[in-house]
Amino acid sequence: MTDIHALAPFINEGLAMITPSRRAKAQAFKNAEDKLHSVACGLLLRKILNVKCDRQIFYNDYGKPFMKNAWFSLSHGGDFSVLAVHCENVGVDVEKISEINPMAAKKMFTPQELSWIGDDATRFCTLWAKKESILKADGRGFSLPPKSFDMLEKNHPWQTEIFFHKNHVIACTAKETFQIKWNVVPIKQLLE
Repeated sequence: MTDIHALAPFINEGLAMITPSRRAKAQAFKNAEDKLHSVACGLLLRKILNVKCDRQIFYNDYGKPFMKNAWFSLSHGGDFSVLAVHCENVGVDVEKISEINPMAAKKMFTPQELSWIGDDATRFCTLWAKKESILKADGRGFSLPPKSFDMLEKNHPWQTEIFFHKNHVIACTAKETFQIKWNVVPIKQLLE
C-alpha cells in the first residue's frame, strides 16, 4: 500500500519506471488523482513483483490480471493504492470511508446486508470493500452479481480480512486462511 499524494512531486520519475501499457493508461487519465493511482499501482507491481515489462502480465477471460508465478490484485481509492499478492486467487479493495451512496447500495447489497448497514457509513464502506475483494478474488469481477451472495452469511468459501488505516478500509480475500502483512511502502522506496 502506498499514499498517492506523496507520489505527486515524482510523477514523471514514476511514469518512466512503469511498463509501457501502464504508462499509456496513466497518461490517458485527465484526472490527476487517477493518474497518480495508476502510476502508484505500476510502481507497486515493479517493486513487489519485479514487473518491468508488459508480457509478464496475463489476463483471464474477465480481464483479471495475473502472473505465471503469482496471483495478485490491485485496488485504489481515496489516498491509497494497494497491491495484494498470494499463491492463489486473491482480491483486494480499498475504500475511503465516506457517505453512503443509496443507489449503489441497492445494486450491491442484499436486503439483509442493507438492513445491517442502516445509515452507518463505516459499515457501508467496510461491506463494500469486503464484497468487491471477493468479486476480484473470484476472478469474474462484476460479472458475478454482487447480490448473488450475502456477506453476513457464513456459507461462502472466501476468507476476508480487513484493515483500517487513516479513514480508509482495506479488505483482502482468498479461499484459504491467510495472514496479512500490511505495509505502507514509502514512495522513495518505490522509486529506487
